[in-house]
Amino acid sequence: MPVPPEVEAPPCRVLIVDDEPGITQILAKTIKAAHPDFEVVEANDGFRAGQLVATLTPEIVVLDLKMPGVDGYEVCHIIKSGEQTRHACVIAMTAYPDADNVQRIKECGAHVCLEKPLDMAQLLKEIDKCL
Repeated sequence: MPVPPEVEAPPCRVLIVDDEPGITQILAKTIKAAHPDFEVVEANDGFRAGQLVATLTPEIVVLDLKMPGVDGYEVCHIIKSGEQTRHACVIAMTAYPDADNVQRIKECGAHVCLEKPLDMAQLLKEIDKCL
């Protein structure tokens, strides 16, 4: 018996945020290959990420820390302080994983901070933990 569309759960939404489009594209392909039912959206700056967070209310955000303008710390703070978005699981990533950066993003509410270049298996494992 088919399930009516209004009863079906919406797909898990994943927002990938990095100022390098090549990285967001690779991550999107990797996530879609592992989870074809996910809705994966890309943003290449913190401002656009803020807009998408407000309109999409993603369940998972894969977020680069170092971006021009609005950086990953501010985006994470916005996500975690919003009534509609605080539930989102933030997976931070950085090429500069020193203790201060990791502690700071976790204080902003990130689930984990992964080191770039990303280990894709580890990223997918963290996404599964967020579910």
